[in-house]
Amino acid sequence: MPEDVKAVFNELVRRINEITRRVRVLEERLSKTELNVSSLQEDVLTKLNDLKISLEKLSFDLKKFSDKIGLTDSEIEKIKKELSKLATKAEVKEIETYIDIINPLKSKFVTREEVENLLKKLKEA
Repeated sequence: MPEDVKAVFNELVRRINEITRRVRVLEERLSKTELNVSSLQEDVLTKLNDLKISLEKLSFDLKKFSDKIGLTDSEIEKIKKELSKLATKAEVKEIETYIDIINPLKSKFVTREEVENLLKKLKEA
C-alpha cells in the first residue's frame, strides 16, 4: 500500500504543478490583457482630448465665420440703402434728355434776323 500512496501522492503533486502552471499562464494572459486595456484607455482619453480641442477650435472658427457673415449682411444693407438713394437708369435717361434739350451746343437756336427773314418769307408766300 505504501506504493499506492506514493503513486497517488506523485499524481497529486503532478496535477498541482500542472494547475499551478496553468494558473501562471492565465495570470500572464490576464496581465497582458490588463496592460492592453490600460493602453487602450489611455489612447481613448488622448483621442477624446484631441477631439475636444478640435471641436473647440471648430466652434471658434464657426463663430468667427458667423460674425463675418453678420458684418457682411450689415454692409450689404448699408450698400442697399446707398443704392436706393442713387438715380435709376430711367431717371438718368430723363436727365440726359432734359440736358440735351437745354444744351446750347446741341440745340439750334434762331437769331432775331432769321426769325424776321422767316416771317417775311411767310408773308410773301
